Amino acid sequence: MPLISVVIPTYNSARYLPATLQSVLAQTVRDLEIIVVDDGSTDGTEAVVQELKSEKIVYIKQANSGGPSRPRNMGIRAARGKYISIFDSDDLMLPHKLSESVAFLEDHPNLGFVFTNFVVCNDEGEDFAGTFLDTYAGFWNLPKTVVGTTRCIVTGCAAYENLFSENYIGTSGVVVPKAVFMTVGEFDETLAGPEDRDMWFRIAKCYDIGFLDVIGHRYRRRHSGITGRGPKVLAPQRIRVFKKQIADGLPSTLVKRAQSSVAQEFFRIGYWHQCCGELREARKQYMLSFGVMKSWRALGGRCVGRLQELRSTNRDRMQA
Repeated sequence: MPLISVVIPTYNSARYLPATLQSVLAQTVRDLEIIVVDDGSTDGTEAVVQELKSEKIVYIKQANSGGPSRPRNMGIRAARGKYISIFDSDDLMLPHKLSESVAFLEDHPNLGFVFTNFVVCNDEGEDFAGTFLDTYAGFWNLPKTVVGTTRCIVTGCAAYENLFSENYIGTSGVVVPKAVFMTVGEFDETLAGPEDRDMWFRIAKCYDIGFLDVIGHRYRRRHSGITGRGPKVLAPQRIRVFKKQIADGLPSTLVKRAQSSVAQEFFRIGYWHQCCGELREARKQYMLSFGVMKSWRALGGRCVGRLQELRSTNRDRMQA
């Protein structure tokens, strides 16, 4: 039985997959299996996996599901390891990432997961300056218990609360005890984009989490990926995640924070429509934002959108 299972959902990423798999095979921890779940790829992904001829790799193919949740769940069910690393098929894992993460979890077995920092690169693998967490002030300000040179623990309560403000946890940076998934359930297959944030909410409700202050992987930012789809697609999904938390019952101290997050996402959708010249829809979204939490920002957006629409109408009349 392997100690750790690396679950890699993939869809038409044959261009990047060989480097991803080689980076996992190069880990300093050798007691692992790699489960590649092909979500209906049409670009020769299976041939790419077979070419590596590694007995550590398990290949599973399924019909396309339209998002990463179902292949992740398939991989988790098939995993034999005590720990599960969720890893994207175009990212690159640094050599000590798994060994350090597993050692942290072995020393602190009550944690819900351990996650690392990472750097961001482009399609060609060229790194951007800084690290992912450099701008996440909310995370750095969270109270932490230092338990080692690069290790600290964040209480589930603090981690949960901050997730309403920012998703500071990169999916490829996470290693989770398989038993945790047995407690909190699988990834929500009706979500596409913020399904990871939904999972972190659920785990933080039940467990403290560990942060390993090292660079664990290189995240490849692709415009064709889910995170490149923009507010029109992602913001409604985030609203669903926040509303799920509200429906599950929140302490009174968190209700306003959750409502503020929902209102902010409606505002983002409105601003996106306004920038696209879709002013009527923009006003509708601004009013939805105002209805959740009354703010001058949302009301001002509605007024600006209305003025722009009137100017456009008058200009069309003059030209006619």
